[in-house]
Amino acid sequence: MQVYKTYCIPMASGDTAHTMDVSSIRIGTKTALSQLGIFVPDHLPLLEGDLTLRSADSVVDRILCMHATAATAYGFSADAASKWIHDEDLANSLTKKERKFINSGVGNASEFQVQIEGMWALAWSLSFLDSIKADEPCRSDFVTLLPDLRRLETASVFREAAHARPVAQVAEAMDIAFCLHWHLVDTELHNKGWDLEIAPYGVIERRRAFEWLLSDSSWDDVPLDT
Repeated sequence: MQVYKTYCIPMASGDTAHTMDVSSIRIGTKTALSQLGIFVPDHLPLLEGDLTLRSADSVVDRILCMHATAATAYGFSADAASKWIHDEDLANSLTKKERKFINSGVGNASEFQVQIEGMWALAWSLSFLDSIKADEPCRSDFVTLLPDLRRLETASVFREAAHARPVAQVAEAMDIAFCLHWHLVDTELHNKGWDLEIAPYGVIERRRAFEWLLSDSSWDDVPLDT
């Protein structure tokens, strides 16, 4: 079941801003999540109606930095990761946490390992995936869509293949991610148990990615209130 559905709102090439009917988006979210047995209460706040999507280049930079950092967290050579980042001119796109982890080994590896789910959401926003399902984790072969760090493969082909989805589609996905995150918090508060295939951290990291795409917050400072 495809949960992040497409409304196919036409937009001019390069257009990144759009004013949307956020009430209609929420109706779509309720319908989609109801198919997973999840109720979305009426009191949850709606999206802002006027949203701007980050440029495809900035999203590519973010996913590539996360790729190198996650690889390091899973045991890839930090020196090789640092060299690749330098070769790709990505040093200034690293977050402070990523830079400390790669350069000095400071930080919790698991924090960067779980962000693969955020990378999956970003890859969808760049049109590398036809669809993304809110209740399923990323594919085990996801790494094959990304530059091969073992060969220090250039990211040029990946960058050229990236095409940002319309902001309306990303807004729909973000609204679902927000409401699903609320449901996660609610289940934890009331000890209801979690019965979706995607892990709780996956819900959080995907929401972080969608929120970042439609905000001007730095990656480490994306607000995740529910």
